[in-house]
Amino acid sequence: MTDEAAEPIARFVGVSLDCADPAALADFYLGLLGGQVLWRSADSAGIRVPGVVLAMQRVARYRPPSWPCPYAGLPRRIAFAANRRWACNQGKSLIGGR
Repeated sequence: MTDEAAEPIARFVGVSLDCADPAALADFYLGLLGGQVLWRSADSAGIRVPGVVLAMQRVARYRPPSWPCPYAGLPRRIAFAANRRWACNQGKSLIGGR
């Protein structure tokens, strides 16, 4: 393998999440994961959480995904690791997660 082959063409920067209320979604993930606010505006918010940047963007007439409803788009999920599942679920519920 050459040095040129080892160099990536691009690098992963973050995840963009469509939503109705960027500030509320950013606050939810800050409460769940901690982190730092990078920006906030009426139409978007960005936060740096351990390991990744999350960018929330307002979408007109946004409909949250539902399953198995084909009209609302595909469900999107973000996986998290927790040391204690019960504690994670309790904390998620306290900050408004479902």
